[in-house]
Amino acid sequence: MQTSSTYTPNWIPLILGPLAFTLIYLFLRPEGLSLEAVAAIACIAWISIWWVTEAIPIGMTSLLPLILFPLSGALDMKMVAQSYGNPVIFLFIGGFMVALAIEQCGLHKRLALHFIKAIGLESRKVVLSIMLFTGFLSMWISNTATAVMMFPIGMSLIAAWPQTDELNRQQFAKVIMLGIAYAASIGGIGTLIGTPTNMIMVGAMKELYGFKIDFITWAKIGVPLAVGMLFLGWFFMVHVMFKLPKLAFEGNKHLIDDELKAIGPMTTAEKRVLIIFICVCLLWITHTFWLDAFIPGLDDTVIAMLGALALFIIPSAGKGSAPMMNWHTTSKMPWSVVLLFGAGFAIAESCKTTGIADWLGEQLSVMEHTPILLILATVVGLSILTTEFASNMATISLMVPILDSLSKAIDQPLLPLLWAATLASSWGFMMPAGTGPNAVVFGSGYLKVSDMIRAGAVLNVLALILITLACYFVLV
Repeated sequence: MQTSSTYTPNWIPLILGPLAFTLIYLFLRPEGLSLEAVAAIACIAWISIWWVTEAIPIGMTSLLPLILFPLSGALDMKMVAQSYGNPVIFLFIGGFMVALAIEQCGLHKRLALHFIKAIGLESRKVVLSIMLFTGFLSMWISNTATAVMMFPIGMSLIAAWPQTDELNRQQFAKVIMLGIAYAASIGGIGTLIGTPTNMIMVGAMKELYGFKIDFITWAKIGVPLAVGMLFLGWFFMVHVMFKLPKLAFEGNKHLIDDELKAIGPMTTAEKRVLIIFICVCLLWITHTFWLDAFIPGLDDTVIAMLGALALFIIPSAGKGSAPMMNWHTTSKMPWSVVLLFGAGFAIAESCKTTGIADWLGEQLSVMEHTPILLILATVVGLSILTTEFASNMATISLMVPILDSLSKAIDQPLLPLLWAATLASSWGFMMPAGTGPNAVVFGSGYLKVSDMIRAGAVLNVLALILITLACYFVLV
């Protein structure tokens, strides 16, 4: 981590942001757009440039709407500030607090080891098991956090490979590291809280159209798609890309038992966190079937906050012990993501209120007769390409107003277009900096950029086909 004395700011994007704002605000006068709309476009240009280039931390860039929109006359402060209080933001906060409790008590490592032990210690099965569990964990915990948790387990498995077989050990190391990175990204699309982009999309649909997507509705599409892509990714890497031999870990059959013995029996804290986690998941999945009739106000956000509250009340062990969660632990919360949510909702509100969305719709009307399958494939391809160079959250935040306008122009519902873009924005497989998980495993030293690009390019194509077809046949 750089200290303030060694930090050198990148002045080019720092200057490009306000420069783009100034030029657009002073000189852009397209027919049919109000001055408020031009001001909003200027603000969005500044914010987008700083988001994509990370000229300053993303969290601080995400506060720019609170400054730029009111000062430029695009939106008043009250409307902008309301965007930062969207219920989806608190769903993320509650879900992430549960994830922090799982990490703090060490439950994630115990579950991973048991999962790997159940499948076996044969090389290909090890890769499959670690990918499946990473994907499962990523459905509940942020993609990057999942990769960080699984990274030391992957390194332990690599170290256990017979030292006399160095060539296959190198191949195994590459597959394990890439498997963790790709599974962490893939698993995130499985559930509503798996990755922030999912909640940005859900929040946008509710803000723009009053359309509510609950936990179970999302999972009906997300889980099968994630599982299918996990198996496709595993098969490609093990049997095609790296052709990993089918070998057992001779002399290391007790590796998992030794790891489990080292962490000891399940603690009271782990048991209680597991119970709360299961209760929250069950409520998310089932409340629409039976509880809503008795408690109309119960929704996914309320359930997440109830789970978080329980962690601050229920003791971690016996009587008099500290609660399972304390406020100091919440410092690990990615507050920059919370602010990015608010900024994304503010941008969507500005496009809706100032008339940008309607104007864009008129400009995009030339695509009215283009087949929807081709449009979906284009949206997925652009989202995957963009997320290789920008954060997935920035990608989907920028896509919301564009796709909203496109849907009106071609007279198609927004849902399949936005859902396709959301899924695709989480699956950047090629570049080390494309996603957090990619960056985590690239630091292992076992991977070259060429390894990631070769494997990631094929997975990107598979993702494009899978997401396009899934959204076309299920949502259109």
